[in-house]
Amino acid sequence: MDEKKRKSFFSRFLKRYIIVVYNQGNFKERISISLTPINLLLLLSSLVLFSFACGAFLIAFTPIKEAIPGFGNSYMSSSKVLHLQNRVDSFERVVSEYNIYFDSLKKVLKGDTSKTSYRLNGRSGNLFHFAGYSEPHLLNNPSTHQLNNSITQQLSPPVEGYISQHFDPSEDHNAMDIITKPNAPVKAVYDGTVIFSEWSAQTGNIVIIQHPNNLISVYKHNSVLLKKVGTFVSRGDVIALVGNSGEFTTGPHLHFELWVDGSPTDPEQFISF
Repeated sequence: MDEKKRKSFFSRFLKRYIIVVYNQGNFKERISISLTPINLLLLLSSLVLFSFACGAFLIAFTPIKEAIPGFGNSYMSSSKVLHLQNRVDSFERVVSEYNIYFDSLKKVLKGDTSKTSYRLNGRSGNLFHFAGYSEPHLLNNPSTHQLNNSITQQLSPPVEGYISQHFDPSEDHNAMDIITKPNAPVKAVYDGTVIFSEWSAQTGNIVIIQHPNNLISVYKHNSVLLKKVGTFVSRGDVIALVGNSGEFTTGPHLHFELWVDGSPTDPEQFISF
């Protein structure tokens, strides 16, 4: 009796079954599969073994193991984190330095000559030396940087008028003053982006434009500002109107400055007035 039950039990695994897939629309047979329970068990076992083999391969030969506790190299992971942390710290220091640099740039170009001992690393004879007066001889040495010829040949005068005071660093005048009619158009000397467009007590309404090749042009004492920060301007575009704004003025004129690599330079070296 027991032997018959045993035979009937094993015979169930040997019975063949057919799995048929029909098309629901016309009930036509699409797929038919004939298999036994043993075939099904072997197929499932094969799938489990294949999945296990793929998982083992991914853990052994891909970076995914770093995310699994006990498999990753904790020393390498810590070193990478430390490296990234150092890079972030360095980036924050650079950003902080340049923020101070641009703040000082704005102060000096607005006429604020308050002393500062800060210097941007790697900048020789730059704006910080000039602004801080830590090396007074720089006041008597205008920029000797050379501009690209293709740019200097295209620089145009910001206004038409009479030059009342020329560039003279020995007299602490790192610009040129041009007398012209009130509300005359002030034009950009070259293509660039407006990086400053504000009012200051000393020099009134100011526009500063960043050009290629580390060239910056500054326009002060305007009556009206016509461009906002971030605006791209082309050579000859009207950016302001001549005025008499600010404390450091004696009449309607344009106070025009040209900076190369962070140092003031004589505009008449590059522009025909």
